[in-house]
Amino acid sequence: MTEDSPAIAPMKTKAKVPLAPVRTPVIQSVWTWFWVALLAACIPMLVIYFSRMWRLDHYQYFPFAIGAVAWLAWSRSDRYFYAPSRISSLLLIAVGVLAMIGSWSLRSPWMMSIAFVCYAAACLSVMRGPHDKSLLILALPLLLLIRLPLGYDQLLVIQLQHLTTMMSSLLLDVLSIPHAVTRNVIELPNRELFVAEACSGIQSVFRRPAF
Repeated sequence: MTEDSPAIAPMKTKAKVPLAPVRTPVIQSVWTWFWVALLAACIPMLVIYFSRMWRLDHYQYFPFAIGAVAWLAWSRSDRYFYAPSRISSLLLIAVGVLAMIGSWSLRSPWMMSIAFVCYAAACLSVMRGPHDKSLLILALPLLLLIRLPLGYDQLLVIQLQHLTTMMSSLLLDVLSIPHAVTRNVIELPNRELFVAEACSGIQSVFRRPAF
């Protein structure tokens, strides 16, 4: 090469852009049907369980709890179902299977509610939200679907009802409104207010005619 020959510039090569992985459509994914099958297996017993819950005023919120969790999961996830690859999801599935077996063996709809909550929580734990974060925290409202055993839920309602009555009485004292309290009835000069058992007395105070 002579001194007069022009310098050859180095050739620039374009960097290869990695191709995005091809993902199976959600309706064709085996994991979509895996989670659907787990949750659907709970339905026969859940129909009995939820019908009993609906008869209790303080449990009539459960459709809203389920709907809220479903809506949040749909709006915050990438709307795709994944394999139960996390330890938390595998443990929840194991507990759900044991609860389901116990429900079928003992004919206990209550145990099936535990299985349903475990399966739903396991599904949420592997669903991906913003920045690939788990959605397991969304399963917390579903814990309200599991009734306390041995009638402790009713005892809790009664205690909260008494507490609401006492707090209402204190508020009336602050407002200098004359009243008297008889159990869960607040007696005013011209009417009586009954602290409702529904929602442990928190939902509302209903008017009851005086006798």
